[in-house]
Amino acid sequence: MSADVRDRLSQAGFVLALNLTRNVITAVVAAADQGNPKVVRAREFSIPIRSELTLDDVLGTGATPSLAAQQPSRRGG
Repeated sequence: MSADVRDRLSQAGFVLALNLTRNVITAVVAAADQGNPKVVRAREFSIPIRSELTLDDVLGTGATPSLAAQQPSRRGG
């Protein structure tokens, strides 16, 4: 994903993962990356996949309460 998207997610308090594990709550990917092996793996783990194009919904008022409640703390505690 783009540096802008990573920055926005980090500033919103999301912890960005380099590796996909079952602990990942949502994968945000560029539309062109739908066939990427990490996206395929996210589907295998049943991780919700969001397009960068829907980032405003994830970060803004369109975010669902369940997604906001699962948002990890930046403090790690």
